[in-house]
Amino acid sequence: MIAASRAAVERAAARRRRSLLILRGLSAGLSLLLVTSALLGWSARQQRDRAREERAIARSGELALTADSLGTGQLDLSLLMSLEALRLRQTPRSLGSLLTALNRQPRLLRQLPVDAPLTTATASPDGSLLAVGDSAGRVRLLDPASWRVLRSDLVIPGEVRRVAFTPDSAQVAVAGSRGQVREWDLGPGQPGPGRDLLSAAGSVRALAYSPDGAWLAAGGIDGEVVLIDRRTGSRRVLTGHRDWVNAVVFTPDSRRLISAGGAAEHNSRDGRILIREVAGGQVITELADQGDAVRDLALAPDGARLAAAGADGRTLVWDLDTSRVQRVLTGHRDRVFAVAFDAQGSRVVTAGRDATVRVWDLAPGAGPSSSPESFRLTEHGTAVRGLAILPGGRLATVGGDARVMLWDLAAAAGPASARLAEPLGAQGRHVRAVAADETGALVALGDDEGRVSVFRVQDALPTGTPVRFDTGPNPVWRAAFGPGGRLVTASSSGVLQVWDALTGRSLAGPAATGDAAAVVAVAADGLVASGGWGGVVRFWDPQLRPLAQSAAVHRKPITALAFRTTDGTLMSAGFDSRVLAWTPPGASGAPLGSPRLVAQSNVALTSVAISPDGDTVVTGDVDGTLLFWDADATLATRAGRPTLTGHPDDVVAITFSRNGSQLYSADSTGEVRVWEAGLWPREIGRLGQADPALGAILTGSSLIVGTATGARLWTTDLARWRQSACVLAGRNLRPTEEQDYLGRDEFRATCEEFGAPPQVAPAPGLGQEGQ
Repeated sequence: MIAASRAAVERAAARRRRSLLILRGLSAGLSLLLVTSALLGWSARQQRDRAREERAIARSGELALTADSLGTGQLDLSLLMSLEALRLRQTPRSLGSLLTALNRQPRLLRQLPVDAPLTTATASPDGSLLAVGDSAGRVRLLDPASWRVLRSDLVIPGEVRRVAFTPDSAQVAVAGSRGQVREWDLGPGQPGPGRDLLSAAGSVRALAYSPDGAWLAAGGIDGEVVLIDRRTGSRRVLTGHRDWVNAVVFTPDSRRLISAGGAAEHNSRDGRILIREVAGGQVITELADQGDAVRDLALAPDGARLAAAGADGRTLVWDLDTSRVQRVLTGHRDRVFAVAFDAQGSRVVTAGRDATVRVWDLAPGAGPSSSPESFRLTEHGTAVRGLAILPGGRLATVGGDARVMLWDLAAAAGPASARLAEPLGAQGRHVRAVAADETGALVALGDDEGRVSVFRVQDALPTGTPVRFDTGPNPVWRAAFGPGGRLVTASSSGVLQVWDALTGRSLAGPAATGDAAAVVAVAADGLVASGGWGGVVRFWDPQLRPLAQSAAVHRKPITALAFRTTDGTLMSAGFDSRVLAWTPPGASGAPLGSPRLVAQSNVALTSVAISPDGDTVVTGDVDGTLLFWDADATLATRAGRPTLTGHPDDVVAITFSRNGSQLYSADSTGEVRVWEAGLWPREIGRLGQADPALGAILTGSSLIVGTATGARLWTTDLARWRQSACVLAGRNLRPTEEQDYLGRDEFRATCEEFGAPPQVAPAPGLGQEGQ
């Protein structure tokens, strides 16, 4: 009985053990199944995320390619496409696309899209207002400083043909295609309907106030000029033209009125220019018919020259004292709609049906056929109907593309494209030496007159008051910061000096290196290295006491020095196409060992930089090429080196971003470029073009470049790039663009500061008269 019970207990225990084993097996299997399932799910998610990321990068690349392919007249759309590419993914491709767009039309400052094609533009005499008229009969008044629309409630029937301001800018008159001339007061409050001054039988195409404010002249397709006495309201009709009157202008003394005209489509029967006495109305001078209709007139500020824009594509500049043609401006491929002199009277600006705005220099003493086109502006993409000269060397243009554009004529005098840059410090002098301290808080600029300016970055460069001091009569060739705000300068004659950067007080030196065109570098512990024309490397202690010097190991001038922060190794590069690595001497002045030959190129080297991690040396050469070298290599050759090309001339400066991910370079033509500096270096794009560069350094989010005419501060901040792009585009995508390019039906702002853009109404059909 006891034995049977024991056996039963043992059998039950065995069953429980088997059940437990089975449960454990099932549990293990289930756990394995769950882990496997989780791994498979994680892998699937990873694959989905990777696929999604690849699609986003590919789509970003497609949008960037689209932005790059958009042609003249589509800069705003190109900028918006680049920003959408960046929104998807920030890649070198999308960044490069944005930089490419920002470097197009570098003289363009702003754009303003409107809802109808524009026909004319006029600036008030005091420069405080810009009036633009459109094909729907509306005039907008803009503030040229803020680019805001102040009023848009000046309306006449038909198309706006001309706008004119009184000399005191207190009233504005508008002439229209249906014969009306209406005047508004521009004081505070709403203007109301305005005053009708004239109702002609046909379109009024010409309008001007006399400089003394006493007269208003209007001309139209009936061939008559109506002269309105603003004091009495009386009118006189002046005849003599055999065709349309397209333009009228008073001489500065208000004693004479100049008028010209002719029909459109080259059907003119009268291309003469008539000059009358205002008092009696009689014609006193008749300038010869210039062969086709005269579409616009402009007087030089001194009243001595008259520019006449022709329907044959030529603009004639007349000497009013001799009644002879002084210049013939040729280049427009179709009729010239508008003409103006700049404020100095030294240049003429023309705009035409060929979608170009052209600027002409009137060089003194040149003959009639030698009036060169200085440059042209081509962004409108369709007929440019009006232009207006604004204060500060700016130009406003309008056209059939329903956009108002603001240009910088002062910057347009040369080839520079520096939209992402601003002047830093005093201009007009060679700034060759550029340095920043290790914290990025101070920037030093040295010029060819021996002066050094030190700016505090925290004072909002370039407005901070700099410390200035004089190093002597020779150009400051190079400068480098050491620890504790110490600044070392090297002159073209080879003299070194140490300064307190915050006070300009001399701390050590001067010390002569005996080497012309000296270059200098400072280590983290204050050790100073110098080199120059003789090819000798010298080491100095922080007080400029000599420690050691090499033989002339560089067989040609040394052009650049840089300390590696990771171990204090000095890298030197020169015209002998070599990079050498030096182990600095100790404080005791032990003999200087032989350098290690890091790299041997076949082109003279002009600049050198070391990556923050110390692994890579980058050199720039006289061919405009950047080469990447292993900093610990020996006898490396150019073959197989990562190479970046694109600079048109010698690379004068190279600088890494603080994290080493990007590289910035400047060349002797003034071109500034940014590169991706990772495992596979590649170009991102051009920051822009300024005057010939002499040196550069990156500090914070700004690249300081010394040039032949002063220093420039280039922004490397992506947020600033985006902001500049939105300001320049002036709008968001239109619904059709959202659908065509992005495949989305709902509005989504690319630039948050703007709402949905206006839809452009087509211009009314006005036949030949509207041309």
